[in-house]
Amino acid sequence: MPEMTEGLEAAAQPEAPSGEPDEQSGDHDEPDCADPDCADPVAPAPPSPAALRRDAVATIVIMVVVIGFIMVSGAWWALSDSPTEDQCARLVDRHLKQAARQRFPRADDRALAQALARARVSPARASDVARCRKQLSEAQVACGLRASNVDALERCIQ
Repeated sequence: MPEMTEGLEAAAQPEAPSGEPDEQSGDHDEPDCADPDCADPVAPAPPSPAALRRDAVATIVIMVVVIGFIMVSGAWWALSDSPTEDQCARLVDRHLKQAARQRFPRADDRALAQALARARVSPARASDVARCRKQLSEAQVACGLRASNVDALERCIQ
């Protein structure tokens, strides 16, 4: 009978938890609580009111920074030294004259003056002057007006 008592003693001792489900009892991945809110142990807990406030404040701060940057950069551009229409018109004329001299080195001054007069009334010239005023600084235009050739002028306005 010592064999029977050993078997009974072994059965009476609880097993050490191994982390695996108990196969005999059929206890597989069931929550330890009867509350339906804890039925899914993987679902994240809802954020606390403090976390929601913190996220809202962070979002507002980011929006203020972005909007502020846009406004400051717009104001900076508006207050920067923009060239006048006269300066841009002289720059466009200078560019046309130098480009014509480079392309037609044998042309006389009278032919260049006629070509420049035709170019002054073209719609492309008006858009070039407007683009100059919007995209170039006064320093770039001044540099272009001092340039001795087309290549130097184009380096100024880059």
